[in-house]
Amino acid sequence: MRTYQKAIAVLGKKFEVAIGLETTNDLIRKDCINKGFSFSDFIRASEVAGKNDTSVKAYLMLKPPFLSERIAMMI
Repeated sequence: MRTYQKAIAVLGKKFEVAIGLETTNDLIRKDCINKGFSFSDFIRASEVAGKNDTSVKAYLMLKPPFLSERIAMMI
């Protein structure tokens, strides 16, 4: 039995991973937020989580820093 399966058995519930994705735009994530991972990294991590019976929650920003409301709405 894998570690996550043991934990599910003990806790009685599935794992959920929360990731601060912030935006789907790699340029904004890199230059304005400095997250250190790309959207494709998030997709890959989500796929791995799904294959391991783990759900994923993504946190998004409504308006990233250093952008006006107008530009944030257009991205």
